[in-house]
Amino acid sequence: MGLDVSVVIPTYNTGEYLQACIDSLLTQSLPTDRYELIFVDDGSTDETPQRLDRLAAEAPNVRVFHEPASGWPGRPRNVGIDAARGEFVYFCDHDDRLGEEALERLVGYARRCGSDIVIGKMVGHGRGVPGALFRANVERATLWDTPLMTSLTPHKLFRREFLNRHGLRYPEGKRRLEDHVFVIAAYFAADTISVLADYGCYHHARRSDRGNAAAQLFAPADYYRYMRESLDIIEHNLPPGPQRDAVLERPFQHEMVRKLARKRNLTDPRRRDEFVTEIQRVMLERFPPEFSRRFGLLTRHRADALRAGDVDEILRLYDVESQLRAVATTELRWQGEHWTLDFEAELVNGHATRFGFQPDPAVDECSHGVVDVLLVSAKRGEEWPQPVTASAELVPIDGRPELRRLVMRGQATIDVRTAAVGAALTPGRWQVLLRLEALGTTVETKLAPPPAAVRSPVIAGPVPMVAVPVRSKRGGGSLAFDLRRVNPRLVRRLLARPVRRLQLRGQRLTAVLDAAMTADARRLRLQATLQHDGAVVTTVPVTVSGSDGRAQLRGRLPADG
Repeated sequence: MGLDVSVVIPTYNTGEYLQACIDSLLTQSLPTDRYELIFVDDGSTDETPQRLDRLAAEAPNVRVFHEPASGWPGRPRNVGIDAARGEFVYFCDHDDRLGEEALERLVGYARRCGSDIVIGKMVGHGRGVPGALFRANVERATLWDTPLMTSLTPHKLFRREFLNRHGLRYPEGKRRLEDHVFVIAAYFAADTISVLADYGCYHHARRSDRGNAAAQLFAPADYYRYMRESLDIIEHNLPPGPQRDAVLERPFQHEMVRKLARKRNLTDPRRRDEFVTEIQRVMLERFPPEFSRRFGLLTRHRADALRAGDVDEILRLYDVESQLRAVATTELRWQGEHWTLDFEAELVNGHATRFGFQPDPAVDECSHGVVDVLLVSAKRGEEWPQPVTASAELVPIDGRPELRRLVMRGQATIDVRTAAVGAALTPGRWQVLLRLEALGTTVETKLAPPPAAVRSPVIAGPVPMVAVPVRSKRGGGSLAFDLRRVNPRLVRRLLARPVRRLQLRGQRLTAVLDAAMTADARRLRLQATLQHDGAVVTTVPVTVSGSDGRAQLRGRLPADG
């Protein structure tokens, strides 16, 4: 049997950050005889080459290649592709890590879907990841119905035969956006692209020394010269029309307009002016003025300012956006099998006043409004979007009839049994965040803590977990869910506060607990110890099961009890 997957890891002067990557790769759930690790060192001058050679001598599934310094990951990745022996190739950066089951899940999913490319869920640790892409598993994704263009980094699974058949390789040399060119070309060549969203496959980390390649400053002229290569691929594969425009939204917004929404690109006047000049050139070459109408208010205005070369307006828009935050009023309630979170959210400025604007009659501003309700684990770095139904409305501002504010209203369903894109949440503390995308900006806010009326525990799921809405200290007193596996100590706490006093009728022992219980929760079989004046009278086998949504304890005393 051949190898399932070859993992290609370019390295260069990685230092202490390499160990976390190595540990995650060596402890995969996939058997070690079914995958190989190909480290390609790009002329490191520290101890990395020797460290890798020692690793290869100890681990039979590790291979190491030493290359002259090329200055960027493209050449090492190509060496890795050429050396790979697996059915699939996966690319991992030397300062990131994989989830323990990542390779096994990715390979299994690719085979089940017949995929040329699988994009596994990314987890950000101090770095942004494309959250909208991972709202659901998608077996057959396209560039038109799935936000694939939000993920242009190389951290994906590729069928090796697919790469070789189409001659897909990375541009080499010290340059930017080599991964964009490779990934966009692969998207257009692939027959089947799949998204695996229900497991954290790739952990994308920001280094404390800010040594990530993406964090290095770059010359704007070079950056946009390389960006034009991506635009060329899109334009070559798609004729003018709605599909091309949809694919071009990502480079227009992220690689161009949002570059001038970042402080580090605005602080140095010379660098700022270089950005404005280069972006303006690309806009005039490739994008008609009406293209910006595809976006929300601030993006449109910033794009128009860039097209005109209006630096003062760009700076003003940065000041406006940097003060915006989201506010939300919410109500949480238990509805028998899950929690429902009702919300109303909108943007406010730095003075906590409602953010008003004059609508453009040619743009449907409400269509750009999106709300995500997220369960976030600070410990694990994971975030899981919850099912949301929402609508947007433009509401007049009192005393200013020409101005409107955009208000989002809706509901989120929170079910700990399926909250991780159909899978159960893992135990731990999960903070609830609301992410509001509106008017060309995206902001997050914590939610008010739960009222006492909904803080009762819930026993949920076939493998029972106890979930409790709590006031999170880490979140500054905001809404969170505490999720724990059922254990004797936890059960004792539930039994210590029954809604009704313990009842004994004949030999039957019953009590209704201060806890809800879902219909699919497995019965808990326990031993109850009965005491009188501090002395143990007897032990009774009892069960905890659901009745009309409440958890109820039942037992029977022994005949001689």
